[in-house]
Amino acid sequence: MNINVDVRFDTWIETLLEDNNCTSIEELPLEIIKDEIENNEDSIRNEKLWEMGAPTLEVSDMHRDNINAMHDYIIYLQEVINEKEHHVMLDNQYNPNGKDIRFINSNYDELFKIPDGDHITITLENGESAIYKCTFIDEYHTIIGNKTFHIHEFAEKIELIGSKCEPCPTPEKVAGYMITNRMPVNNKEFVMAHNPNAVTPWVTWVRNKDDPGYELGHYWFESSHARKDYALRTESERTGKPYDHATLIKQIEKREYVR
Repeated sequence: MNINVDVRFDTWIETLLEDNNCTSIEELPLEIIKDEIENNEDSIRNEKLWEMGAPTLEVSDMHRDNINAMHDYIIYLQEVINEKEHHVMLDNQYNPNGKDIRFINSNYDELFKIPDGDHITITLENGESAIYKCTFIDEYHTIIGNKTFHIHEFAEKIELIGSKCEPCPTPEKVAGYMITNRMPVNNKEFVMAHNPNAVTPWVTWVRNKDDPGYELGHYWFESSHARKDYALRTESERTGKPYDHATLIKQIEKREYVR
């Protein structure tokens, strides 16, 4: 895993192992790990409820850091679950013969092919990149992300916005989250990632360009909230304008309460 593992994990994991008479986390039954995840989710909910009602001065950086540590602990346990479980890929009914997906330019010259179900990376002129899964439909149509394109239509769109498209055979995963977006700003890189099996399926992280580890995770239930956080974090780094994601959380919770 590339994620920075909090030192508190050691104590939490040791306690979990001792309580269940195990010597390694690999020995723990799935049910025990899932219960541990559920218990930590309850703790996070209680901590956030306290935070919403507490005076601003009482909400310390240590308190928020503890919530982030519990989030990281949950995704660590989810990664253990993912490694234990066997996931079966469903066959694409449109592609029983396993044909590759073809990418061309606007002159119909072939640029590259990828296997059905693989990913591509689209990089914009500003350096931001996004990863999309591709699904074969027929020789001239493919699903890219969640939208169906004619391969020539897609080629024209990429050329029009001045972007670069290339294969991405092995998208980077961090603690079970697949990184879907990257934005370099100054000497930092901000990322957004997705894990459909996690309790909070979306997260944004930051790292220094010379450091392989990601840190300061902000976890979200909705992709739209993660995307907003991702945009505000990069804008803050670019402009120097302060940004506190706790403010965004309160705005979201207020809107949900009004509904």
